[in-house]
Amino acid sequence: MHPVPWSSRNVALSSLVAIGFLNAIAFQVGSSIDELGFSGALANTFGVSVIVWVAMAITLDLLRREPDRAPTRNEERVFLGLAVIFLLPVKFVAWIGLALLALEIVAKADKGSSAAKGGWILLAITVPMFWSKLVFSLFSTLLLQADTMLVSLVLGLERMGNVITLADGHTRLWIAAHCSSVANVSLTVLGWVLFQQLAGPRRAPGLGWCALCCGLIVALNAARICLMGLFPQHYDLLHGAVGAGVASWLMVGTVFGTLSYGARRVA
Repeated sequence: MHPVPWSSRNVALSSLVAIGFLNAIAFQVGSSIDELGFSGALANTFGVSVIVWVAMAITLDLLRREPDRAPTRNEERVFLGLAVIFLLPVKFVAWIGLALLALEIVAKADKGSSAAKGGWILLAITVPMFWSKLVFSLFSTLLLQADTMLVSLVLGLERMGNVITLADGHTRLWIAAHCSSVANVSLTVLGWVLFQQLAGPRRAPGLGWCALCCGLIVALNAARICLMGLFPQHYDLLHGAVGAGVASWLMVGTVFGTLSYGARRVA
């Protein structure tokens, strides 16, 4: 006779994390499929970065590795409360629930244990998927103007706010929220946390490597926008599914490549 899920704390935690994550990304995945079709959405990893998918798979694996036990009565109440939050059809609420669950995991886990590592990675996942977006909503004007200023300086073109006037004098390039470097930089931080938790602080790349990686990601993002400004006739290609897919994979390669190199230098 198989035990019910609540008799296993590991099963309860991993199930809650999986349900919360799927609920949290449901709107993003649906929008990606509606916009690009299933094959296009699949090629673009359903609008969710490969780094996030990898981090979530690692989180679930780490939680399952922890020595198991039955949850306490208090933990059962917490799990039930979070299950209710995860099932609410309200955008972004699930990310808050996942952050709370991550803090609960870290608080109850032994330092350096598989559960603690999984909890920190889960908390880091919520940064690019929710908290960076919240910060952007509060400081969007300033952050977009920073991206616009960088592109304007590179191209040597006039700017006003987050709009750049191209060389022909009448075509304007508007840098919108989804073109901001903030989301990509927060993904770099997630990648760095992955290395910290899996390799350990003594063997993982330090903050300097994280900062270098963030700078490279900002440069890649700016380069893509510059290409749109230099070749407006190819805007749909550069800005559409193909351009977004290539940029996404380049950024993933840059994050893991730079941090892997940094880890080898540390070792």
